[in-house]
Amino acid sequence: MTNKLNKGGFTLIELLVVVLIIGILSAIALPQYTKAVEKSRAAEAQSWLADFVTAQALFKTANGVYATAAKQDDMDVTLPSSDVLKNFTVANASTADKAMATLTRKNSSASYALVVEMTNNATNGADNVLRYCTGTKQSCQSVNNGAATCNTPAVSSPLWCYKGS
Repeated sequence: MTNKLNKGGFTLIELLVVVLIIGILSAIALPQYTKAVEKSRAAEAQSWLADFVTAQALFKTANGVYATAAKQDDMDVTLPSSDVLKNFTVANASTADKAMATLTRKNSSASYALVVEMTNNATNGADNVLRYCTGTKQSCQSVNNGAATCNTPAVSSPLWCYKGS
């Protein structure tokens, strides 16, 4: 008489191999996911700052000066509050002759700030725009492809350069 064993379950080795494979995939995927999320948050901040630059340029064209922080409600587009842009703190340090906005990342693991500065070019009346990232170089490079290519912001460059902290 032969003894028939029930072969319906998994062995301990098979379960350990599955758990190991899932662990390896998670270790590879999580950093990539975190990087992609950070890039999307930075892109949202850059979009808000681009709107700020456009609104300041329009305000200056109409009024001859930049909208100060106190008059930012008179612009077509204003910087969002920290309640709207949940991942950043917002600072508007604009004066009549210099428009400046800073969005600082709230998360301690991603330490950086995106800054835009606008000044008037006395020669031709155009706006000089500086866009740069401050904080750790690694954080700036992970959220902005342009940070890896320039360490000094150039006036009116479309890149967000790493400026250091």
